[in-house]
Amino acid sequence: CGVAPIRAFIEERMALAKSNNMGPAALFMGYRNPQDEVYTDLVQEALDMGALTESDIAYSSGCDLCEAPAHQMPVSDMVRLKGEHVWKHIRDGGHIYLCGGARTFGLAMESALLEIIQEHGSMDVEHALEYLRGLTEEGRLAEDLAN
Repeated sequence: CGVAPIRAFIEERMALAKSNNMGPAALFMGYRNPQDEVYTDLVQEALDMGALTESDIAYSSGCDLCEAPAHQMPVSDMVRLKGEHVWKHIRDGGHIYLCGGARTFGLAMESALLEIIQEHGSMDVEHALEYLRGLTEEGRLAEDLAN
């Protein structure tokens, strides 16, 4: 699994944006370093036409050349930093799509989402887990995670 599923998601939103009023969509992408970035033109086009409302990029390592060293962090940490925004998106009926490695990315994102739900949704761990499972059952949390 990599960023290909995200590309398909962006392309679908771009096609729908031409004829449909859609809700907001935030994209959080993670790369090892800036040299690994792909689809930058596609993401910018999606932002320009309103198919995406925002895009944030995190770099997990090798960020010596980064223009914004503050972006050197795992994607899960960037999502945590925007926790209030992510909670509002979830609370208001938004969807979450995760693509990455199951052992590291998947676990880190599950942890980040649980923390966000607990903090901003004022839930204990048990209710946050139940809420997260409910998002999956409703089809609002979709994962494409590889081992």
